Amino acid sequence: MSEDAAAYVFRAPLTVCLDVKNPHAYLALAPTLAMTDELDIEVEWLPLRASPLARPVAPGGEADRGERHRWHRARYQQRDLERAAEACGVTLADPYRAPDSTLAAAALLWVKRAAPDALGDFLPSVFGAYWREALDIESVSALRDLLSELDVPVDGFEEYVSGPGRAECEALGASLRAAGTFSVPTYWVGGEPFLGRQHLPMIRRLLTGGSPQP
Repeated sequence: MSEDAAAYVFRAPLTVCLDVKNPHAYLALAPTLAMTDELDIEVEWLPLRASPLARPVAPGGEADRGERHRWHRARYQQRDLERAAEACGVTLADPYRAPDSTLAAAALLWVKRAAPDALGDFLPSVFGAYWREALDIESVSALRDLLSELDVPVDGFEEYVSGPGRAECEALGASLRAAGTFSVPTYWVGGEPFLGRQHLPMIRRLLTGGSPQP
């Protein structure tokens, strides 16, 4: 990945950067879709492959206070994800899985070009299937079958995700990081990044012309 990539230029009123394998991005998806549908605004959905969550390791008998603190914090964060999933009524499989999400990222770029009107169906379908452990996002054929179910054209899909799509994901990731995007879900509004679904109330106010403060 180039370190001197040009920073991405955000033109849409709202840009949302996501990674299918990231549980925080998954839990942010439904409320984000609900908000954008309600406001009827233009949204640019972009894939950004983020670092996987680090699986916590239980401290041993010789662990110092810092190691014990990190363990408790990691356990709290896992429980926080579980509570959010329960509240949303969604299945959240092992949040520490770390597959290569490049093909799923390329599939998102494919849908944006081949059938942009299908994005509202593709995003919850690919996220939901992955987190129910019903989709192998490292399988081209599994992703192609998902697209076919959504009536997205798949002629040339395999060649795209195995070649130019992979290169486009690399270039896009470098450009997004150069702009200051380092994790997901990241929202860009008016040139400002917001990391995490907790910012959705503020984002709504900004998109509707209100004050960023409640």
